[in-house]
Amino acid sequence: MKLLYWNARGIANDDTQRALLDMVRIHRPLFVCLSEPFILLESINRSFWRSLGLVPITTNNRGLQAPNLWVLGQEALQPTVISSTDQQITFSCSLDGLLCVITAVYARTTIVGRRMLWQDLSMINTSQVYGRPWVVFGDFNCILGAHEKRGGGSPNLTSCMDFQQMCTVCGLIDIPTKGLAYTWSNRRIDEKLDRALGNLEWLEAWQVMECSTLAKSTSDHCPILLSFQRFALPCHSPFRFQNMWLQHPNFLQLIREFWTTLEFHGCPMFILSSKLRALKLMLKNWNKVHFGNIHTRVEATRQALDGVQSEICNLGPSDERFSREDDAHALFQVELSLQHTMLRDKSRVRWLKDGDRNTAFLHNLVRICRSNKSITSLFDGSAILQDHDSIASYIVQHYTNMFTRDQGIIDTSLVERTIPHVVTGADNEILTAILTHMRRLC
Repeated sequence: MKLLYWNARGIANDDTQRALLDMVRIHRPLFVCLSEPFILLESINRSFWRSLGLVPITTNNRGLQAPNLWVLGQEALQPTVISSTDQQITFSCSLDGLLCVITAVYARTTIVGRRMLWQDLSMINTSQVYGRPWVVFGDFNCILGAHEKRGGGSPNLTSCMDFQQMCTVCGLIDIPTKGLAYTWSNRRIDEKLDRALGNLEWLEAWQVMECSTLAKSTSDHCPILLSFQRFALPCHSPFRFQNMWLQHPNFLQLIREFWTTLEFHGCPMFILSSKLRALKLMLKNWNKVHFGNIHTRVEATRQALDGVQSEICNLGPSDERFSREDDAHALFQVELSLQHTMLRDKSRVRWLKDGDRNTAFLHNLVRICRSNKSITSLFDGSAILQDHDSIASYIVQHYTNMFTRDQGIIDTSLVERTIPHVVTGADNEILTAILTHMRRLC
């Protein structure tokens, strides 16, 4: 799961919109927070937001002034706006079964103006958080200390102390930012104005969490991407035969030679199961050596093809370059065909013919099959269980009750009186006796 914040410095121009489209396409954030759009939200055609897979949620309240902070999110989400002022928007939303509080900030540039924001955050912490996971991220227009500034004079000590005091009062902890050390620059002064802060509950809720900067393009601010994920139990996928292995020229010969060299002793069923177990282990190791990560190989061959074509475009055509382009194109098609075969197997779609090409539809089917393996919520009467531990306890208790004898049921001996006894006591002793000399029986 991801949250994206960007001080875009104007969203009306085509370059900024293309940059936003590229970021959302790559990272697929749950929520996108934009500050300083310089236009009204209604000025942007809704078709643009649909192309991003987002819908407008709310804008901040600045009285007679136009909003300077927008929040957009995926359509399936249903956030509840808790607070909206001229410097922040706070909303709550269920993320992976946890009710979290998220605050997007665009602080004023003056010390006195920011003190109103610090008071708002303190009030939200007191009245709305209630020990829930809480993250505050955005453009704070101030820094925590001199180590977050390069160039120009020393930072204002009062501003830094006010910021630090707010973090202490609200119990917010700075989440380390990966990437550029300074998120804003005017080519003379560099400062870390954009960041993410989280309370202790937020930090404990996610086992994997990362805040990183994205490349600056049309703005003097770096976009901030906050990624987080709850602890997930390791999923051991069962061994499955991959049809793409059949495209390897030596695959059948490899199987034949390996099968004939195996020697096991015992009954036929034991020999068969032992050979299959050994063959499965061999195929796993062989797949890692000869196929590996097919997605990485497709990307590598695509980059190689792009490199040759760029060389032809920049340096001009030649027979040698055309030959290398043909080889790169052929290799790319081979790897793409293998990936297509693997994805078709994983999607479990039985095509009437060979199937569609490697499209987004096929990738979505793979994602749907993968998501169907997990249980994210269960109904317990009228209550909805979304916590992992609650779901696990409910399932265990359900099957415990199912396979436990109901003490309220009275045995009337109806079964014994209705169904005649066919197996005698002597027959039962033979059937339940421990087998001996198993090799002789096989």
